[in-house]
Amino acid sequence: MRNDVIRWHPGAGWSEPFPIGAGDRTLVLAFGFHDLAQTGAALAELVAAYPEAIIAGASTSGPFAGDELATAGLVASVTTFDRATMRSHSYPMEHIGDTAAARGLRGLPDEPRAALVIADGKVVNGDRLVAALVEVFGPGVPLCGGLSGDGAQFIDTWTLVAGKPSSGYATVVTFHGEELVVGCGVRGGWHIFGPLRTVTRAEGCVLYELDGQPALALYKRYLGDRADGLPGTALLFPLSVKVPGRADPVVRTVLSVDEEAQSMTFAGELPVGSIAQLMRANRDNLISGSADAGAATRATTGSVLAVGVSCVGRQIVLGERTEEELEAALAELSPEASLVGFYSHGEIGPDNDGVPRLHNQTMTIMTLRESS
Repeated sequence: MRNDVIRWHPGAGWSEPFPIGAGDRTLVLAFGFHDLAQTGAALAELVAAYPEAIIAGASTSGPFAGDELATAGLVASVTTFDRATMRSHSYPMEHIGDTAAARGLRGLPDEPRAALVIADGKVVNGDRLVAALVEVFGPGVPLCGGLSGDGAQFIDTWTLVAGKPSSGYATVVTFHGEELVVGCGVRGGWHIFGPLRTVTRAEGCVLYELDGQPALALYKRYLGDRADGLPGTALLFPLSVKVPGRADPVVRTVLSVDEEAQSMTFAGELPVGSIAQLMRANRDNLISGSADAGAATRATTGSVLAVGVSCVGRQIVLGERTEEELEAALAELSPEASLVGFYSHGEIGPDNDGVPRLHNQTMTIMTLRESS
């Protein structure tokens, strides 16, 4: 397989000519910023160059390639597999769980070796999305990816659907071929603090009460002066949520707040009866977590495509040290690996039990390579 990474920057254009593709054995991933006034024409040019390729991408809170975080423009990877093939499926998020698209996925001629999902980060119930895909594929198919971003604004996000930026959609790329070797790593680095709180009122992704108290008012007391910056400042203090019947806790980050209802909306669900605690991090722990995610993929040899998705909350905490977490992950991969990805509103990958789930505040890495 061959991996190429190209970049587009305003004023400078593309970093190099478009690599040659090979039809549906070529995967093009494009990650940029949400402002299409800046990148729209370049994105259309990239899509037009690969009319038969499988193309996926998203707006982000920052795209990266290798250990470099882009500050403007686009980052794109062009991967051509020697034998493996792919299929792409996009469907509106409003149809989660009961769609013709899901039935179409069930009708694939062979079980995929892995699946990559990129979904709109603003209008999504990430838990329902992942649950629907696990039902389609079964819990044993590696499923990784993330939710598109727009910095910490939570206002305007998009994914590529048939090569065009669109809101409200999820795109699933399935990978097929016995020669594919797949790795997944999901790690955090945050630490729990403060008292345990019970979710006493919630509906889907909307949290209304903790311990019988208005959730937003309680949360603001912990944030203190930082409460004025909600929802963005919530990225600094996610919740660890222990769901009844599930062995491992998940991390949840606030997407929006409703002052009138005193509620908070998350990317995933918080079932009544769940136990929640606040979390915080230091930079060294986040960077170590990123290294652990890279090591967990075990992709230490050969030509490797590594797709990384890290949370915008980690980016905010790391600040000028953001690229250190990319360096840490890259150092655990094959010297021939191409790492490309983005900062997101949520990550998708396997939990400790191997079942794919929605995560927040993690570095998630999927690696793909072909055996010799």
